[in-house]
Amino acid sequence: AAAPLLDAAAGHARYAGGPLLRAWLHCVHSEVSARTGTPAQTVRHARQAEDSLSTRGEDPEWLDFFNPARLAGFLGYSELVVGRPADAVISLHRALDQLDDRAGKQRSVVLLDLAAALAVTDAEHGMDFVAQAFDQVEI
Repeated sequence: AAAPLLDAAAGHARYAGGPLLRAWLHCVHSEVSARTGTPAQTVRHARQAEDSLSTRGEDPEWLDFFNPARLAGFLGYSELVVGRPADAVISLHRALDQLDDRAGKQRSVVLLDLAAALAVTDAEHGMDFVAQAFDQVEI
C-alpha cells in the first residue's frame, strides 16, 4: 500500500523539490521494499537515492535531518537486508565517517547495523560494534 504513495511523492519531487528530498524518498522506498521482501527494489531505490544527490532544486527546511551520512546508512541497511553484508560494511563505515558528532542516536543505529553485517563473517568483531553502540547511548 505504501509503494504507490511513495511513487507519487517521488514523481512530484522530481519537479518540485531538491536532491535531498528525492534521495530521502528513495531511501524510504528502499526500506519499505526491504521490509516487504522485494530485494531488487530495495537496492534499486538505494542506488537511485545516491544518484539523486547530483540533481538540482531546493530542499524543504523540514528535511534538515537527512544528509549524505544518513543516505550511506540507508544504503548499508538495504545491502544488509538483501544479503550483501560485505557491501553493507563498506556503506555503514562510510556513514559512520560522515556522521556529525551530535548524531548519537543515529550513530548507535549504524553501529548496530554494522555489527549485524559483521556477524556473518566475524561475530567477535561485530560484538565490538555492539559495545560501541551501547556506549554511545550512555553519552
